[in-house]
Amino acid sequence: MHKSFQSLFVTPTGKNPLKYEGETADGRWTEGRLLCESEQLSFPVVDGIPLFIDKAVDPWADENRRSASLARLGVPSDQLIRYNYEGLLEWPDRGRYDYWIQSIIAHGGSLLELAGGPGGGFAPLILDDHPEATVLLSDLGEWVLRQWQNLSRELNRWPNLSFAQFDVTRLPLKVKSFDAVDSFGGISNIDGGAIAILESFRILKPGGRLFMVDATPVTEQFEALPREVQAEIRHNFPAIGKGYEKLVADAGFEIIDFEETSRRKLEPGESNLADIAGKYKIEMQIQFFNLEAKKPD
Repeated sequence: MHKSFQSLFVTPTGKNPLKYEGETADGRWTEGRLLCESEQLSFPVVDGIPLFIDKAVDPWADENRRSASLARLGVPSDQLIRYNYEGLLEWPDRGRYDYWIQSIIAHGGSLLELAGGPGGGFAPLILDDHPEATVLLSDLGEWVLRQWQNLSRELNRWPNLSFAQFDVTRLPLKVKSFDAVDSFGGISNIDGGAIAILESFRILKPGGRLFMVDATPVTEQFEALPREVQAEIRHNFPAIGKGYEKLVADAGFEIIDFEETSRRKLEPGESNLADIAGKYKIEMQIQFFNLEAKKPD
């Protein structure tokens, strides 16, 4: 854990300060724990990564399930992250998002990558253009973060990159602690995305930026689902009813830029929504958008 982030961790619910107890190497945490005396809580730090998620709710913790899922992709598990990283560098749409990446880099300071997953969000492209960027890559899955950590060590050119495992709807981070938050599909792919937006507002410094490249179902196709199914999905994903632009504004942000971009069809097995649409024989498309917002000074 890079020194830039070491003073920023708090308990996920009470938001009480955490103190590190353990070993360090070259100023970085290695093996230890984050301790909160007032709540009598502690969270392990293993090989420099703070772990705030119980294995029972870690979607990548079950080795058999993970192996079966990765086998369908035809990529060995120990090569998945490198495969994704190298594919992202050659991504045909990279040029279309270059201005977005440059905007994040130009804003500067510390960046939180929300729910980066096996793709890493925009962090790999930001680091490819600006290896010195100070980035905290987060995810719900410890295995995913370990694989990114392994790649980082192999490449040995991202000195200010760190990792933490937590739920982005309960950020274990201090108020006003980050300069920017980035989501590349991270917010729209989780239950409670609206809460993640509120949490992002809380941890951003005044003047801090939220950068989102996310997606939502195309309205007319979504509304072809039975009403009771729509209601259940909207309960977990309120942006489908309100729209992300309104959710972000309601959280207190000033909208700087909002643009709907491309659409694509959801493929069977890609997500719960894809499976639900298939059950009702509906071709479901998702609408991508870019959103930049500012926390008022």
